[in-house]
Amino acid sequence: MSILPSFSLIPHHATMKVLDQKIQVHPEREDLAALASQGFEALWKDLQGPVLDRNRLRRVEYIEWKGEAFYLKRFLGIQWKNALKLRFFEKPHCQSQAFRETLVIERLRSLGFHPPSILLSAEETKLGHEQRSLLATAPLPGRPLSEIYAEAPMPMELLLRCAETFGRILRSGIYLPDLGLDHCFLLRGDHLGLLDFHNARFSPAPRQRDLARALAHWFKSPSGSHLWDHVVPFTETYLRAAERADWAPKVLYRLQRRLGS
Repeated sequence: MSILPSFSLIPHHATMKVLDQKIQVHPEREDLAALASQGFEALWKDLQGPVLDRNRLRRVEYIEWKGEAFYLKRFLGIQWKNALKLRFFEKPHCQSQAFRETLVIERLRSLGFHPPSILLSAEETKLGHEQRSLLATAPLPGRPLSEIYAEAPMPMELLLRCAETFGRILRSGIYLPDLGLDHCFLLRGDHLGLLDFHNARFSPAPRQRDLARALAHWFKSPSGSHLWDHVVPFTETYLRAAERADWAPKVLYRLQRRLGS
């Protein structure tokens, strides 16, 4: 069941309503709710930690706050072309990247998959255009496959279970273009946990080249090159679980060209 309806919603309006703010906090995180009650700027300034990954408009930070640790995605803005996609052309329609990831994560959770728990989502917008946004998530209680199988070969049963899981996600209407062994965790209970939904979208009918691109990302991700001998069974399992088995020849052709094989 989605936990979004039980979040604490804290709307804010800046002077003359030039900037609109929306903040959602997990109901069990009273410490974050207290900070959020001071507004978006308090969250932006007070939640600071070492940067683990960055690009021009996005950073991932490791936050230690009130005795607990979590990860924070800090979105520094968005290009206009991507803002138009976000609001009008790709689902889920949102005003910020943080809230799009929130909706994707909660859809995955409602379907029985295992993304991280959301602690806080916050956005600051101007006339519907994202200025800044934040997404805080709890650590996944496991290790990434890229780390577990950096040296040892991954068991075929686990590899095909990954393919079947990704295919079921696609069949449910969620396209994950950033599949990677570093984004897939082995959790307690032998579940597969998933990370990184920045480019994810609700897409009931992605194109064959989109699927080939996602699969190429998997095999080019850290430790993925060890799996190139299993491209065909992985792809066939993925497409069969997605109910697109008839696409296998063309997707494999595109994929193998991307892998240079």
